[in-house]
Amino acid sequence: MSKEKIIRRTEDLAEAVNGMNEAMAKVPQGRIDAQLKITEFNKKFPDAKYVEPKHRIPTAGVKHEEWEKQRELLHEYVVGIFESQIIQGKIEFWLTGLPGDDYCLWSIPCNKPVGVPRFVGQHLSKGLSWKEMKPLGRDNEPQSFYEEDMITPFTKFETKRRGTFHPINAY
Repeated sequence: MSKEKIIRRTEDLAEAVNGMNEAMAKVPQGRIDAQLKITEFNKKFPDAKYVEPKHRIPTAGVKHEEWEKQRELLHEYVVGIFESQIIQGKIEFWLTGLPGDDYCLWSIPCNKPVGVPRFVGQHLSKGLSWKEMKPLGRDNEPQSFYEEDMITPFTKFETKRRGTFHPINAY
């Protein structure tokens, strides 16, 4: 190659590097940090899907400094599977964490490994249940006051769940 071509190519390379540096300077730091979290998560769990909220509605709550440790723990991503016999496809729900957090719409695919924040995983494992009355048995005869007092509360209720969230890494 001639000396002129080499000089022209190095100048083109320098211009391309300067253009890339200017573009990187325009990107907000928060967006870069979020992208780094996603890539680290994908390296650690290649078969799980990283789930973020579909929509965010800012709340008027105030974030308290003494809750920051708890907020960091609740927003840490955990990996698990939401297993459901009732729901097919995705489950969508609105949820907020601590006061001051955004009100978010979460869309979680069922029966697939996903990465979600810890508070969403806790909601999926505990918050999607309801109590129903059990059908009364044959022993419906009146009992004395003392026997009724000895019966544990809620024996006539049965807890039903829409599904359960099983963690892949413990939380």
